[in-house]
Amino acid sequence: MKKSVLNILIGGPAGSGIESAGHFLGQALNREGASVVVVNEIMSLIRGGHNYNRVRFSSSRPVLCHDEKVDIAVVFDRAGVVEHSGEVREGGVMVYDSAIETAPGMVVSGVAAPGLVAPKGVLMMPVDLAGIAKAAGGGKAGSEIYKNIVALGVVFGLIGEDLGFLEKLLREKFASKGAEVIDANLKALKSGADTVKEAMLEIEKGVGDRGGARDAARRGPVIAGCGGARMLLNGNDAICLGAVASGCKFVSEYPMTPSSSILHTMAAWASDFGIVVKHAEDEIAAMNMIVGAGFAGARALTATSGGGFALMTEAVGLAGCAEVPCVVVEAQRVGPSTGLPTRTEQGDLRQVLHAGQGDYPRLVLAPGDVRECFSMAFDAFNYADRFQIPVIILTDKYLSEGWFSTDPFETDGLAIERGKILDSKSVGGAIEDGFFKRYALSKDGVSGRTLPGTAGGEHVTTSYESDEFGDLAEDRVSRNSQMEKRMKKMEVMLGELPSPSLSGESKVGEKAGGASASAEIVFVGFGSLKPILEEVVERLADEGLGGKKVKARILMIKYLVPFHAEKVREILEKASEAGSRIVLVEQNFSGQLGGLITEKTGFEFNEKILKYDGRQMDSNYILKKLSR
Repeated sequence: MKKSVLNILIGGPAGSGIESAGHFLGQALNREGASVVVVNEIMSLIRGGHNYNRVRFSSSRPVLCHDEKVDIAVVFDRAGVVEHSGEVREGGVMVYDSAIETAPGMVVSGVAAPGLVAPKGVLMMPVDLAGIAKAAGGGKAGSEIYKNIVALGVVFGLIGEDLGFLEKLLREKFASKGAEVIDANLKALKSGADTVKEAMLEIEKGVGDRGGARDAARRGPVIAGCGGARMLLNGNDAICLGAVASGCKFVSEYPMTPSSSILHTMAAWASDFGIVVKHAEDEIAAMNMIVGAGFAGARALTATSGGGFALMTEAVGLAGCAEVPCVVVEAQRVGPSTGLPTRTEQGDLRQVLHAGQGDYPRLVLAPGDVRECFSMAFDAFNYADRFQIPVIILTDKYLSEGWFSTDPFETDGLAIERGKILDSKSVGGAIEDGFFKRYALSKDGVSGRTLPGTAGGEHVTTSYESDEFGDLAEDRVSRNSQMEKRMKKMEVMLGELPSPSLSGESKVGEKAGGASASAEIVFVGFGSLKPILEEVVERLADEGLGGKKVKARILMIKYLVPFHAEKVREILEKASEAGSRIVLVEQNFSGQLGGLITEKTGFEFNEKILKYDGRQMDSNYILKKLSR
């Protein structure tokens, strides 16, 4: 079973090192030159339940996203056998801890313990994972902690890879733990690999084959000889890199899954980059802190999920009314209420679009992969400063916490733009009768602002409506003029934002932004569905649908407020006139992006692919829905 792409699953109870194992495996493969995607699925339990990681990789082609179907599964518990046996491809291997063969518990494939029934074409391989782990730890209490490292050895033994990169990585990771811990981890790794290699030799001889796939014993090295320097990082870390590159100097956050690692990462980098990081007492405080920091001139950031953003919305409106720049990351998880706090969804779009009372200018953008997380985070601070607005970056658990291989980011040409900040020399043009006109009317809706301490630029900023000087005002003229001034920013900003377009270019030379007759299917989506849809387009071109190859394009909506209504309408209407099958794809129940598009353009979607079980759809899911 030599394949260009392999998909590995490691699963077990919370607290058994599942997430670490997946990350170690992904890092080692990435360092060896493979293209890697690591996606974790965890329950909202401190211990117990069943967690798992999928590590998908290839050395011969880019791997864009996860895949529900796996080639190798290594599971520590009976729940793993039950949940994942149907996910292993024919010709694949399921390795399970031999201790669960005789353990009482759940029924597997309709058969009670001790029997474990092998799915058709899948090799079921019992390995004494716990015993090997205990031996590696010298039989000491707690030695089962090494079981996750044994699992890594099992995986590398099955795929025929050298342990060198993993050994080097483990030495780095546990350098602070001392030689004894390092040696135990290396022993666990090697023992796991040796055990499964011996088992495979026996299977190849025809001994011990439990009716599974003999092809599983014939794997050669998958990624040997590959090279290249690529990063393996998640969306949260990419946002942090973009924030640091843009000059972010203040972070305040109350941790909330799946945004929490932004706080952790920025705190770890704080001393190196001169960033003040505050663990706030709640989301209300976190948002108000960054409004204060933005007023003082610092580029400021907070991050949260839907429940925390609900608490932030009044202060987001304060930033819009007071015209204070700041950036908020809203990493979506499953709602309503607490919902599924460790799962993924795109259900907060409407919440973000309408957050806060009244009308005020804002920018809402949705990156689709780690590269866009970096670039759009960088841009977010520039837009916030230039237009003096709150900017909301909308991500989700899949993108925030999934790990993806990517080339180093291009930083040439990145420029920090602070907008209309007036110093003591330039402030004179905005002074009238001895007072600074902080909210002076302007053609682009943006007034000059001064930072505290600027001579001549003293002013008051509050949450109330005001006149041009910042004084409280309730007269009709001030209200109308200030509201119209603020909202003018939206029109100007829309003209500067990159315009949406269809992906790719047709063979007849027609640019993707127009109606391409070659696009038999046009997918419409936003955010983390980008790489999944890109894989769907590739598979439609290579494998086809119903035996016929299909040319497809994607319309990703990256900028949600303000919205490119005219351009989106033009693209969809031309595609529809050309006979394209237009399919809305979203990770929520109600098709919130589709509703926004209909509201803004009048275009209605007749075909929708929606998923809301908390697990990110993969290309298989979309292709099955299309074939129906």
